[in-house]
Amino acid sequence: GNSDIDQLGKIFAAFGTPKPSQWADMVYLPDYVEYQYVPGQPLKTLFPTATEDALDLLSKMFSYDPKARISAQQALEHRYFSSGPLPTEPALLPRPPPKRESANPRVSDFN
Repeated sequence: GNSDIDQLGKIFAAFGTPKPSQWADMVYLPDYVEYQYVPGQPLKTLFPTATEDALDLLSKMFSYDPKARISAQQALEHRYFSSGPLPTEPALLPRPPPKRESANPRVSDFN
């Protein structure tokens, strides 16, 4: 978003405005403002090609309540990372072509 409020609007448009049942402590935030209720979209609508394991992980990562949100360690141990399709072996991944060496390097070559 272009501002904090714009970013919140984008989050709420995707996930809906948080309800007290989802995050009881939100009313104690220093700059808490009550927003008009906006229903959230199902994650499957936002991520149509995601697997059920991916959607489960995302739902736990996108929890509004930080006390209910999955930790980084729990996320790394989530079944999404061990279920099929398994990751491709690094040696089998496509590689970009090697960069050409230039006799006259320009400033733009270093960016």
